[in-house]
Amino acid sequence: RGTFGLDFTAGAVPFLNFDMMGLIPAATPFSTNTPTGADFTRWKAPVEVNVVNTALTLDGFAAITRSIKLSANVGITLRNLIGSRYVNRGNHAMTGQIVIETPALATKDYMATLRTSALVALSLIHGTATGNVVELAVAALQITDITESEEDDKQMWALDVACTVNVGSDDFTIISR
Repeated sequence: RGTFGLDFTAGAVPFLNFDMMGLIPAATPFSTNTPTGADFTRWKAPVEVNVVNTALTLDGFAAITRSIKLSANVGITLRNLIGSRYVNRGNHAMTGQIVIETPALATKDYMATLRTSALVALSLIHGTATGNVVELAVAALQITDITESEEDDKQMWALDVACTVNVGSDDFTIISR
């Protein structure tokens, strides 16, 4: 069992990271067999996160984005009790950070979104060829903090976010097509 995170950073290949915990079986705990015959022919070459391959909208606005990083934060603990030993999967609370160029407040006012704790939608589509497209959809994302910085003489905002469960929707959805 485990948890995972997503990282879509401009100029890099996107990736999922996994943090897993398992138990070593009591009978034959270590195998000396080496897997053979792996077939990677159906694997697709990844494409870079950039203006051609990636589109992101936050609350319907196409924000100029440096990166989006999300973590599922699944609680994983070893339960080692009398009569039972297992890996417990606890709750999760997906959080993350989206770094964007600061939009003009007249164009998009994320400060008002922060002040009102409004839930907004996030859509990320990465890839252009069938079989190599990943979509991330968050129906109810909340901006929990905004930190200002500067990059190449441009004002940037780091938006701390939380994906929430809203009535009738998952906190996030990943679709590959």
